[in-house]
Amino acid sequence: MFGKMKYKITEVIAQIYEQNSYLLDSGFGRYDVMLTPKDREKDCSYIIEFKVHKPTKE
Repeated sequence: MFGKMKYKITEVIAQIYEQNSYLLDSGFGRYDVMLTPKDREKDCSYIIEFKVHKPTKE
């Protein structure tokens, strides 16, 4: 069920936004994902960076 939902969300986003990704070069001062709207007059752009949290042992 989650796979179908994930696919549907991706399909809807692809209709509105173009995706640019630097996932392979992440960590070098570049964003991870940028969503640029196809209609720039109507929608906003989004820049997404993924972070990893490694908790220390106490």
